[in-house]
Amino acid sequence: MPGHGHGHHSGGQLLYAPIYYPYYGWAGFYSPWLGWSNWVWNWTTCQECMAMVRTSSNYCSYCGNLMPQAAKVEMKSCGACGENIRASANFCQYCGEDTRDLKKLKARMRFSWLNGTERRYGSDHTRFRVSGIPSAEDDNEGPMFDKARKKAKDTNEAVTVNVVLLEKRGEIDSFPWALVRPNGTIEYVYP
Repeated sequence: MPGHGHGHHSGGQLLYAPIYYPYYGWAGFYSPWLGWSNWVWNWTTCQECMAMVRTSSNYCSYCGNLMPQAAKVEMKSCGACGENIRASANFCQYCGEDTRDLKKLKARMRFSWLNGTERRYGSDHTRFRVSGIPSAEDDNEGPMFDKARKKAKDTNEAVTVNVVLLEKRGEIDSFPWALVRPNGTIEYVYP
C-alpha cells in the first residue's frame, strides 16, 4: 500500500519517505522537494526517558520531566517604552532603546582606557590616591572613593582621586581620575 512505511514510488523515484516510530505512530515524512514535514518538527525527545514529546509540551507526558523549552526566560522591562524584553537583550525590540547597563559599560570603557594609558607609559602597576590624604592609596578605586566621599562631606569641598602610574623604580606619572563632590556624586575627569 503506497504511503504506509514503504514510500511512494513514481517511475522508480522515491517521492517521500514516511517516518514511523513504534508506540508513537506516524511522525511525518521526508520529501526531496519539501524536506521534513511539520509532523517531525513538532516533536522532540525527552532527555530523561527518550520518549517523543510535542515541542509545545512543558512536561514529558510519560515521565513528567520538565522539557528544556519550558525553562523560564529571564525578562526585563524597557526603560523607554515599558515593554517586556529578554534580560540579555542590548536593545529593545519594540522601540530600539539601548537597554545595556550603561554603568557597567562606562566602567569597562574607563578601565580599557586606563589599560591603554598604562601600556603607553610602560607602567607596571596602577594605584588610586586621594589628594590631601597621605595614607589614602589603594589598587582599587572603590575604597578610595569611600575615603574621598568622607573627606568631601567633612570639608564640604570636592576631592580629587588621582591615578598613579608606577614602575619598579617608582612613580612615572599621575593624573586626575575623578572628582568626588560633597553630596557623594562622582564625576570622572580623566583626560
